[in-house]
Amino acid sequence: MIRAALSAAALLVLGVLCEAAAQEGTHVTSVAPCVESCGLALEIQREYGEGDGPAMIEADWVRGWLDESERMYLAGATAGHVLVFGRDGSFLRRIGRAGSGPGELEHVTSLVVRGDGLFSTLDRRRGMILTFDWTGALRNETRSRGWSPRGIRTIHVEGPWAVHHADLRTPDLVGYPLHLVNLESGEVEESFGSMTGEYDLQAGFNHVIASGPGRAVWMAEKYAYRVELWESNRLLRSLRRDVEWFPELRVADRSHGWDERPSTAIAGMAADDSLLWLAIAVADEQWEENARYRDQSPSYDTVIEVIDWKRGRVIGSGRFDEDYVHWVRPGMLGRLVVTPDGSVRYRTVSVRLGGVVPESGEIARTSARRPAAFGDSSTGR
Repeated sequence: MIRAALSAAALLVLGVLCEAAAQEGTHVTSVAPCVESCGLALEIQREYGEGDGPAMIEADWVRGWLDESERMYLAGATAGHVLVFGRDGSFLRRIGRAGSGPGELEHVTSLVVRGDGLFSTLDRRRGMILTFDWTGALRNETRSRGWSPRGIRTIHVEGPWAVHHADLRTPDLVGYPLHLVNLESGEVEESFGSMTGEYDLQAGFNHVIASGPGRAVWMAEKYAYRVELWESNRLLRSLRRDVEWFPELRVADRSHGWDERPSTAIAGMAADDSLLWLAIAVADEQWEENARYRDQSPSYDTVIEVIDWKRGRVIGSGRFDEDYVHWVRPGMLGRLVVTPDGSVRYRTVSVRLGGVVPESGEIARTSARRPAAFGDSSTGR
């Protein structure tokens, strides 16, 4: 059992769900389509990085995390370091160095911002968890005990605990997809996320997770528009959305899901007290078969949807040309971009409900388009 009970606020939220689902044990909601003021607009917030020097982004797969002081941490699997920027985008420092020795980073798969200026990195190749403060001081280094940090998604719960998503064989040989990890000791204290107690290890990696209310965790299967709220090994709520542009990809079809077009998939998710923010990868209208053998990002558009999960209704939806996969926080996405001179920056973009884009200022803007593939209210839009 996860160490603490749900907070009082979370109990108020979830009490209604549990009461309504007393007989079934789970509250299942079919998400209603958006009916008015459904547009979204993207507004560029900031770009991080420099063309050369210590602030240069060198890895080709980079994600960003913000802490409570709006400092940005950028990490890539092969970079061997973490870049730290101030709230105004100014470069502060480079933390860590490539290597396999004490305090060194070899293959960072996840980063967890823990609060109080602390963050932890999970290093797959070294099998280590390293905790630094934002000034670069190494606070703790421990080996992951009995497991390897294989997954790329890890979210902070509280204190030294985080939930790690990966296919890990638990002591009872069941491949639960979610694992409560102590970042200080390196031990897995609990594994959960399976409705039946048995889980397909090969399919377990195909999930996206986000922090839920209290100690709960949102988990979405990538290839089906179904989002679940878990607390320990108890499924609290299941949200399902039925739309033509997101056909469910069954397990038996996954080996050949690209025969005609790339499979639609939930690429990223974030949540706050009342809203779920989803980024869904869909095949671009100009998708070509040979895209599967090269950089895939130009072959995808992103459908962004915002769901009021308490009411079970979509309140915002839009389709964008760019390929977005990472929520820096609810309402803010991040992605790598290439400047005209060929250097790389990490760009953050805010998502505005209602599609209202400011007319003044120098901020670049992208408005959502609504192609025929989205249909109308009769097709579930």
